Amino acid sequence: MKDTHLKNIREVLDWLIDKFKLERMVYLIATSISLVFLFVCIVLIIKEKGWTISPEIAVMLFGSTGIIGYSVNRLMRMFDQALKIIAEAKESGGKSND
Repeated sequence: MKDTHLKNIREVLDWLIDKFKLERMVYLIATSISLVFLFVCIVLIIKEKGWTISPEIAVMLFGSTGIIGYSVNRLMRMFDQALKIIAEAKESGGKSND
């Protein structure tokens, strides 16, 4: 009985991971590109050796951190939704409780 329960949960997890695969890849690529821009901003700020930041650097800095924050938020929301579906199935005695 317990093996069937674990197998059903695993099937649900595999289905959810596969369903969100493309969206996860898009967010991970956006995060990677934003991290590159963030490192470029750090290098440019260090290179200028001053406390004043040009508008171009500020836009890259705030834009990249905003995209990183948004994409990480979306990734965490996807995982949260997947776990909620599993928890609801477990509580309602659905497929995962067989």
